[in-house]
Amino acid sequence: MYRSMTISTCLLLSMLMTSTVFAQANAADDSSDESARLEEIIVTASKREQSLQDVPITVTAITGQTIQDLDLRRIDEFIDMVPNALVNSGAFSINDTISIRGVGLPLDFIEQGTGVYQNGYYIGGARTVFSDFYDLERVEVLRGPQGALYGRNAVGGAVNFIYNAPDLEDFGGSVQVGYGEFDRTEARGVVNIPISEGKFAVRLATWYIDQNEGEYFNTTLDEWQDRQEIAGFRASALWQASDNVDVTFWMDSSSEKGPENHGAAEEIGGEAKTDIRRDTPSNAQKDFSLYGMTINWETSIGTVSSLSSFREYKLDSLSDQDGFDDKTLAFQTIERDEDVDAFFQELRLVSTWDNSLQYVVGLNYYKEDLNLFRPVHIMDPSGALLAISATEAVINAKSWSAFGELTWTITERLDLIGSVRRTSDEKDFDFARTRTGSTGIFLDRNDDWDNTSWGAGILFRATDDVNLYLRANEGFRAGGYNTGFNFDVDPALAAEIIPYGQETSLNIELGVKTSWFDNKLTINAALFRLKQDDVLGGIFDFGSFNFFFQNLGKGETDGFELDFAVRPIENLTIGGSFGYIDGEITEVTPIPGAFVTISEGSPIPGATSTNWTLFGTYRIPISAGMNFVMSAAWRRNHHRGGYSPGWVEGAELFEYSIVDIRAGVEAERWQLMGYINNVTDDDYVISQAFFSPGGQFRPITSRHVGSNWGVQAMFRF
Repeated sequence: MYRSMTISTCLLLSMLMTSTVFAQANAADDSSDESARLEEIIVTASKREQSLQDVPITVTAITGQTIQDLDLRRIDEFIDMVPNALVNSGAFSINDTISIRGVGLPLDFIEQGTGVYQNGYYIGGARTVFSDFYDLERVEVLRGPQGALYGRNAVGGAVNFIYNAPDLEDFGGSVQVGYGEFDRTEARGVVNIPISEGKFAVRLATWYIDQNEGEYFNTTLDEWQDRQEIAGFRASALWQASDNVDVTFWMDSSSEKGPENHGAAEEIGGEAKTDIRRDTPSNAQKDFSLYGMTINWETSIGTVSSLSSFREYKLDSLSDQDGFDDKTLAFQTIERDEDVDAFFQELRLVSTWDNSLQYVVGLNYYKEDLNLFRPVHIMDPSGALLAISATEAVINAKSWSAFGELTWTITERLDLIGSVRRTSDEKDFDFARTRTGSTGIFLDRNDDWDNTSWGAGILFRATDDVNLYLRANEGFRAGGYNTGFNFDVDPALAAEIIPYGQETSLNIELGVKTSWFDNKLTINAALFRLKQDDVLGGIFDFGSFNFFFQNLGKGETDGFELDFAVRPIENLTIGGSFGYIDGEITEVTPIPGAFVTISEGSPIPGATSTNWTLFGTYRIPISAGMNFVMSAAWRRNHHRGGYSPGWVEGAELFEYSIVDIRAGVEAERWQLMGYINNVTDDDYVISQAFFSPGGQFRPITSRHVGSNWGVQAMFRF
């Protein structure tokens, strides 16, 4: 690990020196064609508008143009654009987890280590689901702990999905339709309507996706396990109440229907994608709604903002729990009934930025209520009920925090930055696990955690085109509870290992942001060391057949990250990234019951990987106002160590090399495109679940969708 750290240090220091020299040499050359320059990207990563190149933290910004050119549609396609980041949708594809710099990996009702936001509203927590990514303005991914400005669960980083707000001046919109492999049809539309010019406007977006086939076919029930139907609606309204007050309202609602999971018992069971043998129909419905209001008030001392949101999530499902179609054995089904209600409120003041002292201060409150009911029905071959194994859990969480960041511009080229957040979290937990004829597990707890997260940094503007920064930031994730326990655990032991403690992190980072050749090329790089106390990791114990999370001990991760974008000629844009992390457990915390032994030097789950991304778009004029468009993206991820201690042998998670291509014709008002995703048909493992009918171990493996094609047409008005 330290050898790789030394190599990365040399690379970064070389870049720091060469970028300063060459940027100075290029500063005087203003003869470049304006149209061939990269467009400036404005972000709000520091709770205020800044150029991406001026923000003294590592940020990946995915613009709306990139999203459209590459046709990014799934959460993993966005996060794969980010160095040292990946998405895990869990064993049953009911919760999307974003891991950054190896921090993340939650399970049932365990909050992830990334702060996830939509238009500035917190949408993370124990269940993180997204509506369609249609009509996105941009996505901002902050890498490394963001405890001060983002707070809740930003141990590894934070992500903000920012959608297009209403335009007060212009009427317009678009309609998009598509058809693809697996009998997949898609329809999307958006319209912007100024109701009162300069005063009030609304923006409406809707989508419908219907996929009737797939890759996982249940030969017993003669149905596709990965079919789906998705419908949604997003509405926003902007009211310019006065010259210095504006109010934005948001409403987002999405519903998804389809089987709960589409895994195959490959290792034990002999199933494959096209040969699933289950006798219980799998049906699930997920509903997600988000309501938000943002008020901005421009005052003489700065901008006062209020962000309020309410979020609802509900899952109802029924599926096969035994993994067999042989009713000569006892068989079982599982139901899931989950509800999440969450309220978010933030008040903040962002000072004016034309003086030497600038600040962001705020107060934050979050409340989340979670309810889980998960009964497993065990039947004999005739269908008569033998037993019911049921889990019920209620978690009521509250979080209060106060935060601030101060930037002191000492000279024209030097800034000092300091930040702090004080957080108080409280959770009530009621848990019951019962089974016919067995001793139940009952737990009633109230826990609280307090934390102060600090941050400090230096920004040095070496030239107009080179910014150097050194940052140290802390992160905090409150403790919580495991809810997926088997009856092989003694109730007294369960009371010890169901709860887990808080996790904290400290990231020290040296970075550089550079612009070259009159802004035709940008290169940003960072070298970091991330230290974690009470690392939260997943443990699978084959003895008790439990998968649960516990604090493994102390961890240390070294890494290097690089982003670049280049426009060598007017119609060609190329971008890419590289990430390398190497993390290990440096001090072990004993786990009650000694289920699994973790030793010093063991890799931190998910924190030993290398990933690359390369993408580009080329527009070739073919007539007046018409272009031939080509785009391609390559995503490569390689895990060098175990993804999770105790994971099933023989299945490498998240080992992939994916190539997506698109080509077509566009004009000012329309576009016609064709695409092939996963050209090389890489069939990598994305998750594993585990069935144990009659005490038999049966791993169920889910794989990424293989090569698939489609066509799309879009009309603008």
